[in-house]
Amino acid sequence: MKGMRSKRVRTVGEGTLIATVDIGATTNTGYCTTVDGRDIKVFKFGNTREGFEKFWHLVVTARNKFKCHEIVTGYESTGPYAEPLVHYLLDNR
Repeated sequence: MKGMRSKRVRTVGEGTLIATVDIGATTNTGYCTTVDGRDIKVFKFGNTREGFEKFWHLVVTARNKFKCHEIVTGYESTGPYAEPLVHYLLDNR
């Protein structure tokens, strides 16, 4: 993904929701947690626009549930499969 830069967060503290994704060719696994250990159940979503919308809905729901003011997203990817999700997040932030 040449030319794309992500915003780096220097510290993650209270009020930050950490959303992570393990990227796959067709199915991704998402997880949300806070610094103090509150979390939601691991969930699966497709590597499609509908799947990305499901991911974002669950992230926003977790943010509201835990009263967080910031979301930090991270992902693990082996290959180009993460590009569609990264573009979706950049276009819909």
